[in-house]
Amino acid sequence: MESNFTFTANGPRASGHDDNERPRPGQVRAASESPPPPQFQALRGAHTLSLSSIYNSKAAANRLPVELIVNILLSGAWTEWHELLPLTHICQRWRAVARGTPRLWADAVLSAFKASQDHIRCLPTLLEWSAPYPLRLTICSVPRVGQSAVLEPHFDILDPHFSRISYLSVDIACTANVIAVLDAARSDMRSLESLRIKQVFDSLVTVDDRVALDDSDLPLLRTLYFPAFLFTEAVAVKSLKSITVDDATQSHHIFLAALGRCALGLESLEIESWAHPSWVIDGADSVFPTVRLPSLRYLKITMSSYSTDSPACFIPGLSMPPDVRIDLNWAYVHDRSTRELLPRHLVGLNAPPFFDAICVYITGTFNAVITNCFVGGTERLCVEEDMCSPERLPAILDEYMSPDVTELAVCLGFDNPTETFINGDHLRRFVAGFPNLLRLDLLGKTVLDVKLQLAEAFLDTLSYACTGGPGAPRAPSTLPRCLALALEVEERPPDPKHAVPEEHGYFYSADHQTMLLRHQLDQLEALLLSHSARLHRLELCITISRIVPRDMLKAQYYRIADVPPSSHWARQLSWFYLPRFQVLVDDVVFLGDTGSSVQRVLGGTVRPLTGPTACS
Repeated sequence: MESNFTFTANGPRASGHDDNERPRPGQVRAASESPPPPQFQALRGAHTLSLSSIYNSKAAANRLPVELIVNILLSGAWTEWHELLPLTHICQRWRAVARGTPRLWADAVLSAFKASQDHIRCLPTLLEWSAPYPLRLTICSVPRVGQSAVLEPHFDILDPHFSRISYLSVDIACTANVIAVLDAARSDMRSLESLRIKQVFDSLVTVDDRVALDDSDLPLLRTLYFPAFLFTEAVAVKSLKSITVDDATQSHHIFLAALGRCALGLESLEIESWAHPSWVIDGADSVFPTVRLPSLRYLKITMSSYSTDSPACFIPGLSMPPDVRIDLNWAYVHDRSTRELLPRHLVGLNAPPFFDAICVYITGTFNAVITNCFVGGTERLCVEEDMCSPERLPAILDEYMSPDVTELAVCLGFDNPTETFINGDHLRRFVAGFPNLLRLDLLGKTVLDVKLQLAEAFLDTLSYACTGGPGAPRAPSTLPRCLALALEVEERPPDPKHAVPEEHGYFYSADHQTMLLRHQLDQLEALLLSHSARLHRLELCITISRIVPRDMLKAQYYRIADVPPSSHWARQLSWFYLPRFQVLVDDVVFLGDTGSSVQRVLGGTVRPLTGPTACS
């Protein structure tokens, strides 16, 4: 594009006139019509090129493939919706690609709903650009005061796009909000697949007389998260595959009747913070109808902290397949018996095939024990229960042990066990209670000699198997037996000032860590020497202890094959201890980057692994 301006240098004019002399009009016109000097033309061309290079094909960012640009925009390059806008102005090509990617703007809509109220002004544009991609919306933490006034603007803006909503999550504070959400959902949300309504404030009242969903209103709805008090036949459409309810129900009859409407296709049922509806006084509540759930594959029940009543009052009303997986958290229930609570035909617990592998996780505060039970490598039962004293640890055997249990994993999550737990014979009696045990995995934190006590009890059962002494298993003593031991090294904090004093048990000196590991391995060697029976296989893994929350209520690993090994420590110690252990054990494995590798599935067999390597 030609310029209408000329460049005039500060200096004597070519015409010879003085700078203070005003040029005549003819001279100005002649100067504007004359061509610019060649030097100026070159300068202007370079300047124009530099201004337009960010928009033309010579720019590096403009030569990237479309697929790569899309991946960059969708791979987490931005967090908040307003951070996306600068990325679209890198060049015209990026803007065109961004505008032609509806999924990108659908993600921006989801981010906008999580932001402050300022996003209301930009929502119409973002919604328009996201078409026709399905929408996932989350309206979070809406204040109690004026909540309806906040929901209404959202739904007014979303109304033209209701048909594209596939996921909707709303925090509600009163029954009026529930009615508003359900009315909006059944109006035109025929693509809705997942609906989550979370109660955050007031107690609710029933909505049966104001909202009733037909099966044709939400034909694609598969997942429902709903307050248990409002879960009735009015909202339990037949298309549901997964249901999660929270808190106490109105009554057992109402809850079971709601399940009956969607029973045929229901695959997952989760009941969180369940509490017995003690305020319902109904003599008929003692007798319940039976609801058949032929497709159920997963059942989870978490008891409320303020209710000590057993869920045995309504579980008999559920007819489940024998191979359903069950998660049960009833740490707050005083009188409990898993065998009596669950169906008699449940595979693993009350019917064959019985459990063949068990993982026991003792939590950090030592007030709860989580037991995971497996059949053929598949988890069938997970139970979290309170353990007020170590004496209750052997009681787990009465609930879950069977003659088919051949593998046991114990994961320790506590820091400071009680003296009664350490000095008593609870650990020995617990391990000895598995007469046919062929494999023992010792995982978690290394606290004093707790793992060595468990290993000693396991070796005692091996000695009894060879001599026919107490606790001799029914299986032939020639079956291979394996001990797997994970040793932890403290994770060094990035900043030395965060180091914990030495008396707390945290040591960051490499020499001291080496000394601790050598001490534990020496103790294990002495333990193997003291037993006459020869162990068939020993698996060792040295891992870096990760900093985890003290109240973490689940095991990090269920088997030693899941533990990430430290190749550094494996190389440093395996060369010295491997020959020594090979004298005492038929097969020795150091997990780490030192040779070939093995991996095992809990309840399964040893097979090669294409990951971390081991030396054997």
